Amino acid sequence: MTVAMTLLMLLIYIVVAYYLIFKSEWIIDKLKLDQGFSQDNFPLNMHRSTILGISIIIIGGYLVADEIPNLCRELYAYFQEMRMTFGQTNPTFSYSILSAVKIIIGFLLIGNQRIIVNFIELKRRK
Repeated sequence: MTVAMTLLMLLIYIVVAYYLIFKSEWIIDKLKLDQGFSQDNFPLNMHRSTILGISIIIIGGYLVADEIPNLCRELYAYFQEMRMTFGQTNPTFSYSILSAVKIIIGFLLIGNQRIIVNFIELKRRK
């Protein structure tokens, strides 16, 4: 029974993903999402480097926002385990280090986004 429910849910996810990716025009027509606007199209004149910069800042911000709670949880678990075992065992600290490194990478992405965008643009021109 569980396998059947899992397969049914998987089938539903595949169908929804298919319609969202490949049949988006059909969904727009059925839900009438393109009606009621006074302007037909929205001109978006942004340079490629601006879009890349915004994307890098968003990715860096997501990394930081996602990993700060993980770091707090891992540090809490580490100190809790140290306190419970009175130093008899050696709890792992590697997950805390991994979370801290991800936070540092996120801050580096945010702080150095212009350098990264220039590097991507330089590689694109070659």
